[in-house]
Amino acid sequence: MKLLLRYFLLVHLVFVCLLHAQAQTHRIDSLQNELKKSKTDTVTVFLFNALANEYFSYDTIISKQYLEKGYQLAKKMNWDYALGDYYQIKAMNKQISAEHEMAHRFFDSAIFHFKKTINSKRPKQEIENAKLSMATSLAEKANILVKRGNSKEAIGVYLATLEAWKTSDDPRKNEAIGTYYTKISAIYYELNQYDKALLYDKISLSYFQTQSNEEAIAWAYIFISNDFIALKQMDSSLNYMALAKPLVNRINNHRINVRYYNNLGQISMENKKYRTAIGYYEQTIAEAIITNSHYQVLTHQKMIGICYTKLGDYASARKYLLMALPGAISGNYVKEKIEIFQELATVEEKTNHTTEAYNYLKQAITLRDSLNQENSKKAVAEIENKYQAAEKTKEIIQLNADKQIQGLTIRQKSTLNYFLIGSLAALIIVGFLGYRNLRHRHQLAKQQDQLQQQ
Repeated sequence: MKLLLRYFLLVHLVFVCLLHAQAQTHRIDSLQNELKKSKTDTVTVFLFNALANEYFSYDTIISKQYLEKGYQLAKKMNWDYALGDYYQIKAMNKQISAEHEMAHRFFDSAIFHFKKTINSKRPKQEIENAKLSMATSLAEKANILVKRGNSKEAIGVYLATLEAWKTSDDPRKNEAIGTYYTKISAIYYELNQYDKALLYDKISLSYFQTQSNEEAIAWAYIFISNDFIALKQMDSSLNYMALAKPLVNRINNHRINVRYYNNLGQISMENKKYRTAIGYYEQTIAEAIITNSHYQVLTHQKMIGICYTKLGDYASARKYLLMALPGAISGNYVKEKIEIFQELATVEEKTNHTTEAYNYLKQAITLRDSLNQENSKKAVAEIENKYQAAEKTKEIIQLNADKQIQGLTIRQKSTLNYFLIGSLAALIIVGFLGYRNLRHRHQLAKQQDQLQQQ
């Protein structure tokens, strides 16, 4: 749960920091005023996209309306850069909704249009922006590498993207750099290397603070707090939550609120303050419902169920766990289903319902076995991919070697042919000279015979 929540919110952080408008709620009015005054289609397209970005965390319906307006105008203008921008925003929206396959298709479309911009005769600044945007889309696609366990490869893509931003003079430079350090941190978090995750989150915070972007800074505080939770350093975690609190209250972004209350719930659980944790998890669910985040609703219902189990209130525990189960089944969240079934088995065992406890435990074991099998398949597939790549490399090396041998053989044959032709020419010349000499001697002999007869 921790990793998936961190992933969803990290994607949102990228969405906030890297698109053309920064997510500051006070800008909506000014953007709408600018839209009324806009006299060129070029400016109007970006204002539509900017408003779509601003509204995303507050009203997804209005956000989509502005985004589609921008798309229709960009399509009418046949403007590749604006079309790439549109598909990039769509892709990031899909990332947040956990529709990863669709997201990557949109990223491919964005990259296609950005490439066309780079290879066309466009203003220099537009081409530079397209290069950065393409780097961003490629880095977002690297998220699938993380999901497949290719973390080192993903870090390589992120570092390359970092270099693209570091060499730019884009005003969003520091926010983008901070964002990619956060993504590298997330990989180390997933690898359970929490010290490294903390290090990179602190580096990202330092970049965000140079821009005074309150929303990005709030996310950074929450992520650092999360690292300290993983390191079991609750006092340090609470210190960063205290730093985040005034920003969270002032911004009042529902997605930030979800993570903020979740962290407070986790800290309370670690400190065995289960009733306090329940209160924070209830606030988390209320915020998650507003953002239509079904996964976060079901996971926090599960957490409330676990808290009630700890308190010995098994009826309430059963109630919340059964509330969470349908969402876990419909979303096919295997790990969540396993945890819910295991917790239900504990509740039924505590209440002497041994048959129900056995059935839940059996379902948990079956799912765990299928998950292990799936992980094994993925591991085998990864090994096979590496083997195929190695074989292709060998094949290329062998082909190169064969070409070299073939070239050497051809050269040897050419040399031999030259030698044979030269030898034959020499024989012909020698034969011709010998024949001419013999003929000359024969003529001299004949002349001598005639002289003797006379």
